Amino acid sequence: MRRDWSGKLALTLILGGATLAALFVFNRLAAPHEKILAGEGAGDPDYRAVLREITEETVGADLEALLQPPSRYPGTAGCEAAADHVVQELRRLGYQVVEQPFDLTVPVTRSCSLTDADGDPLPGLSLAPMLPNFFRTCTTPPEGLTGTVYRGEKGLAQEFESVDLKGNFVLLPIGQSWSTVAGMGAAAILYYDDGKKVTGAEWDHHKDASLNVPRFLVRGDTAQLDGRRVRLTARVDYERCQLRNILAFLDRPAGPAAGADGDEALIVGAFYDSFSYVPDLSPGAEQAGGVTALLAAARRLASEREALRRPVF
Repeated sequence: MRRDWSGKLALTLILGGATLAALFVFNRLAAPHEKILAGEGAGDPDYRAVLREITEETVGADLEALLQPPSRYPGTAGCEAAADHVVQELRRLGYQVVEQPFDLTVPVTRSCSLTDADGDPLPGLSLAPMLPNFFRTCTTPPEGLTGTVYRGEKGLAQEFESVDLKGNFVLLPIGQSWSTVAGMGAAAILYYDDGKKVTGAEWDHHKDASLNVPRFLVRGDTAQLDGRRVRLTARVDYERCQLRNILAFLDRPAGPAAGADGDEALIVGAFYDSFSYVPDLSPGAEQAGGVTALLAAARRLASEREALRRPVF
């Protein structure tokens, strides 16, 4: 019995080791390998020429065009304007441009207002809805929501021990969690910008569950809201809109000068839209850097088309 057991164990270890060795060899062979592109016929980059073409003026013109609208969130007029700018510039440079339309469902703000309890405007304040909670947008009943505004700092329960949040509103700095106050019965959450840097990935500004807790960004002098009864009215609908992928192609010149790299291409990509936890306020200044860099590269490559050894996508 002991010999049989020892033999079976040895056989298992041998088979296991062979399997691991085979997997190791397979992964080594199947893994992508780096390839050094052939340098025959390629000259050193003319960095002075690159710096002459990529200037503050050329980059600034693209950024100004992209950042002029208040938002480039998908489905907004600003997103369409950005796509138009990219298409027009690539075509002007001599690229073959193909536009690939596709449908996307996005939240669209129909109306949004903040007034006092009697419906009178609050001077110097504006309101914008935040991202939906899954399928539940930041829509109020048609008559709106009326309640008292209570200010907090961290959104913690002890901050509101002396008040009843049920049916009322909580005012918090951007970046603070709203889960606790929502569980205490707050009917809506108002956020304001206190000037501190917030990383969106670290902030649960929306939930992936259809919770009926509308959240808004308030801009202006929020001090006048403390302890005040106000009315929130908003309607945000999901709507299908048509967007477009933009594909551009610049072929290398024909003839022997083109080289023998016909199975290779240079691919450059970027996105022209923007994302924000407040879709109506999504200028995407930092996010515009990618497509601005792409256009700068497209201009440089177009100016050196006769020397291209590979097509550009």
